[in-house]
Amino acid sequence: MQTSVVSKQFDLGESLTKYATETLTKTVAKYFDRAISADAVFTKEGDFTKVDISVHAAANLMIQSHDSSPDVYKAFDEAINKLAIQLAKQKDKITDYNNEINDSFKS
Repeated sequence: MQTSVVSKQFDLGESLTKYATETLTKTVAKYFDRAISADAVFTKEGDFTKVDISVHAAANLMIQSHDSSPDVYKAFDEAINKLAIQLAKQKDKITDYNNEINDSFKS
């Protein structure tokens, strides 16, 4: 999976970039082992840092989450938690659909 972590209007620093890349990779791989790409964009807006995360999990499946907070790590953690919830829901939908298809062939 291709992962990118970028910032607009400020420098992220090496530790935050590494933390974001590892967390993003681990979270996406937990639900979709063959995801195409994941991107995290950090933007400074006044005293707040806005985090936008986009994951291209499958051919026609794009999942996004956003959060903002004065603490950049908190903003990222909240956005990644929202992303994990969405990834779990999509994984359940795909699994349920595949089970229905398999059951229809068995009948």
